[in-house]
Amino acid sequence: MTLTDNGREVEVIRLGWAGPRQHDGIRADMLAVIPETTGCRAVDSTVEGDSGVMRARLTCPDRRSGAPPPIIRLWSG
Repeated sequence: MTLTDNGREVEVIRLGWAGPRQHDGIRADMLAVIPETTGCRAVDSTVEGDSGVMRARLTCPDRRSGAPPPIIRLWSG
C-alpha cells in the first residue's frame, strides 16, 4: 500500500491484485495503517472509497504544534 498524507487528509492506495474474498480484510488493513503511519485518526464520517483507494480527513492532535506531516509512506503488512 501507499499512503499519502498532507496533514489534513490521507489517501491509501492498494498495490497489486486482490481476490474477491480479500476485499473486506484489505479495507480493514487500510483503516488500521492510517494511525500506525501518521499518528492521526481518520474521521469516520469522512472515510470514502473501497479496497483499491480510500480517502479520509484526519484529526491530528499532535500536529497542532506545527510539526510537519509525513508525505508518502509505503506499508506492507
